[in-house]
Amino acid sequence: TVAYTLTVTNTGGAMSTYDLVDKLQYGGGITPTAVTTVVHGGSDPLSPANTPLPALDLATLMSAGGDDIVTAETIAGGASESYSFSVTFTNSRCRSVVDSAHRT
Repeated sequence: TVAYTLTVTNTGGAMSTYDLVDKLQYGGGITPTAVTTVVHGGSDPLSPANTPLPALDLATLMSAGGDDIVTAETIAGGASESYSFSVTFTNSRCRSVVDSAHRT
């Protein structure tokens, strides 16, 4: 399982809006099998249009365009927001290691 945290910061003094899209891209042998619900963090609350956060779709996250996490989200001047989620995967290139000293 890999945990991701995406952070958005508004370094300006005025309120602004943003879209946040993420695209997962793994190397050969890595196959994502599940994604958790996104958790929002930070002192700036989500806008009503993005509440509750939509469930991420694994196939869409892996597609060329990625998946929308939020659209037209507002953020106060000087504020930061974070979005955390986890992806579970299998790795077909991992091999078991057996300690020969413990073989019977």
